[in-house]
Amino acid sequence: MQQDIPGHGVKEQLQTLCNVYALYIPHKHLGDFLATGCITPRQGALANEQLGKLYAQVYYIGRRRKHNDETERNPVKKKWAGQQEVN
Repeated sequence: MQQDIPGHGVKEQLQTLCNVYALYIPHKHLGDFLATGCITPRQGALANEQLGKLYAQVYYIGRRRKHNDETERNPVKKKWAGQQEVN
């Protein structure tokens, strides 16, 4: 992704999704990669761990985006979202 993509955080989100796809293929065919010696069991485990982290990141981005969209549509939520908590 060499060109700028308009929209807040869109480029980063697309990069994350590309990384998910790149790690999903070895995850899906891990047995084949291990059987042919293309990757070691340790590499497969690291790839699976990283894929799990990326899935969590995509989930978090989606939840945050949904919250932001709901806050923008609801003036009461928007008011409360803009205030700081007082301890």
